[in-house]
Amino acid sequence: MHMLKTRDFIVSFILFFIFIAGMVKIQFEYLGISLLLLFFIFMLFLKKYRYDNDIKRYFYFGSAVCLSLFLGLFHVINIVSFLREYQKYHGVFLLFLFAYLLVFSEIFSFRKLLKYFSAGLLLTTIIGWYNFFYIFVTKKIVIRFATPLGMCNNYAAILVIGVLLFFVLQIKKEYLWSVKIDRAILVFFFISLLATRSDGATLGTFFALLFYWITKNGKFSMKKFSLICFIFLVFFVVGVLFFKSYFLRTGNRVRLGLWKGYAKISLKYPLTGVGLRQMPYHYGEWKSKVGVSSNKFWVPKYDAHNFILQWTAENGIISVLVFLFLLYIYFKNNFSPHNKYYGLYLGLLAFLFEALVSNNLRIIRLSIYFFILAGAYAGYLNKKKENSDRV
Repeated sequence: MHMLKTRDFIVSFILFFIFIAGMVKIQFEYLGISLLLLFFIFMLFLKKYRYDNDIKRYFYFGSAVCLSLFLGLFHVINIVSFLREYQKYHGVFLLFLFAYLLVFSEIFSFRKLLKYFSAGLLLTTIIGWYNFFYIFVTKKIVIRFATPLGMCNNYAAILVIGVLLFFVLQIKKEYLWSVKIDRAILVFFFISLLATRSDGATLGTFFALLFYWITKNGKFSMKKFSLICFIFLVFFVVGVLFFKSYFLRTGNRVRLGLWKGYAKISLKYPLTGVGLRQMPYHYGEWKSKVGVSSNKFWVPKYDAHNFILQWTAENGIISVLVFLFLLYIYFKNNFSPHNKYYGLYLGLLAFLFEALVSNNLRIIRLSIYFFILAGAYAGYLNKKKENSDRV
């Protein structure tokens, strides 16, 4: 019993740095990740983990994804940039496995992990509102809402996970903290999401809610998923036609220019890509001018703001197909609309959908939270299924 309490305290201490302190200062997040790695190795040495077929499947497919990234070495110009970026992808995949094993092996409660996540998100949001009103009062400027976790779009990518988590808990008449506290947090998060004015997060939320509505009977199929995508595409096209000037403002013109450039590189290096973090070194091959005729400028050396185009241009079509298949396996296996934490699943979907128009999956600070939550959720569902099979 004393050993269990000590272990629980250590994991709580680590999660405090990752989720609560980490959402305020990135240095604390990295410290928490380092401590988690040491703890994982220690527990591995003590043989405290339990394994199932799913964790093995994720390990094999994840390893295939990591190995496929080396295809880009054929066209690497700066090997140091490549290796620095590679360690990020390899690292977040390991975090997925760590989180899965922590929850599946019952080393730490999934509910407690979600409490740390929501507490950290709440803290960074409160600080964000303080900064918002401080700037408004002192400078008379209304800025787009941001927090220490990141600028408006980046913060919104994580916030939407919290919004959908608490939304589904309300629908299912369940709670994480208490009924009243959960309801207050949901309203607070929703207002904050609106204040970010993030188109990507808004579209991701709409897509996730549409997915929830169509699949609420508990069945998942590619036919239904295709229907969801079609309905969403219709709404999106209609929206663009009616609000053309809004959708074609300068920021989105830059995004379209980036997509064009990354697609060009994808076609030029289809099998291998140019390598992780090598796009700036190939800028002369994909740069183009964007903007209206009276004010054209060269597209900046930004990320693609579309994770599929980014992955294909850097790693090639083989690598992106392996990664997309891994995502498909994950979301298919963990589709469970009747469980009370289904909102987390929807939040992960919304995060990925936003990654089609933003660079949130590319940013290591955000992808850390995405993969930890994804791994923990899969571990929770499989442990729950195992327990029910025993009964």
